[in-house]
Amino acid sequence: MFELLGKFEERRRLEEQATGAVGRIEASGGGSWSRGRAGENLLAAALGEFPPDMVQRDFTLGGRVCEFALALPDGKVLPIDSKWPSVEIAARLQEELDPAARDELRRRVEKVVCGRLREVAGYVDASLTAPLAVMAVPDAVYACCRKAHRLAKDARVLIVSYSLAVPVLMAVWNSTAPTRAKSTRPRRSHGFTRFRSTCRRWGTGSRGSSPAASRWPATPRRRCAHW
Repeated sequence: MFELLGKFEERRRLEEQATGAVGRIEASGGGSWSRGRAGENLLAAALGEFPPDMVQRDFTLGGRVCEFALALPDGKVLPIDSKWPSVEIAARLQEELDPAARDELRRRVEKVVCGRLREVAGYVDASLTAPLAVMAVPDAVYACCRKAHRLAKDARVLIVSYSLAVPVLMAVWNSTAPTRAKSTRPRRSHGFTRFRSTCRRWGTGSRGSSPAASRWPATPRRRCAHW
């Protein structure tokens, strides 16, 4: 548990450093490509917790290239795309103290996220992929999403933060794993099992008398006078 918490804390610090780096990139005139590469590297670090054969990079689907794909137990894949929308606005949100201004900034971030849903949903292919795709975003952006989750559900997209990518993806992976068929035979109660053991020990099994029962003399029944 402590090891897992340590990894999450390390990933959070990495994201904060990347967010600062993105701010410097934008200040120096860097474009969306540089921001996208920073987000892709963060997601790659998170997916590094999985075995190498479970994660495919640059998965081609219908002429389009998805950054990552998680191999599922049923033979299909789960498309995973990293998005880094409006990080600069999310950073301003952390410093803003006015509630009205904070809500306006949050709405702006969420609007940009909603505008990316259709792009990620395009990776869903019923014959090759799971019935949904994953959009991974920075934690600060994820905190701004409210109605975006409902719209994402309708678009067959699951929005996750970088820090929650590993547990959420594992939950999706486990949900597609084949389950062992449960027996339809009714389970006997503990009381019945103990009773049957006692009967066998005294020589009267539940399915008839055992050989041990013949060693005990039969006791004739006595009728009471008032019968």
